[in-house]
Amino acid sequence: MRYILLLIVLVCCYSTVNADPVTLIGDAFALHYQNGSGNIGDFLKTNLNQHPDIVAQQIFGPGKPDGFVDILVFLQGPVGTLVHTEWIYDGHLLGFDDFVLPFDFGPDTATSVVKVFPLSYTAKPVVLNLSFGGQTASYTFTVREPIPEPATLGLFTLGSIAVGFYKRRTSRVASRN
Repeated sequence: MRYILLLIVLVCCYSTVNADPVTLIGDAFALHYQNGSGNIGDFLKTNLNQHPDIVAQQIFGPGKPDGFVDILVFLQGPVGTLVHTEWIYDGHLLGFDDFVLPFDFGPDTATSVVKVFPLSYTAKPVVLNLSFGGQTASYTFTVREPIPEPATLGLFTLGSIAVGFYKRRTSRVASRN
């Protein structure tokens, strides 16, 4: 009788283990460009578990002071599993996103989650809380705006000086007439 009960327990445990696995696999990565350059040669894949300083990608265009960070997360689970992401930026809840896996995710399948952040030159702390099929993971990193290159600042300064001299010259010519 003891062996029959043991066999039933083992069969039940085996069937539970072989149910559709839901797993957060390994680490999450930030996908970004070194110094926000946008050049494919400067593309970086940074491990979030190392608590890196991530340079956000700028959203170029008038009136767009924000930037975005793209996070790559490896997941394994069946179709229909809910993925919940919660973003905390500089101590404040920035937002959350929910989506459902559109197909079965195998051990080498990843999803990308993107969030837009207000940017500053000083690094601001970000916490990404990720829930997937009853499992949770929390990643802490910092986000900052790309700092302009010295050459860019130099060109801006030279351009400002040239405009100043031009205006001074035109005002001097206008005062003579």
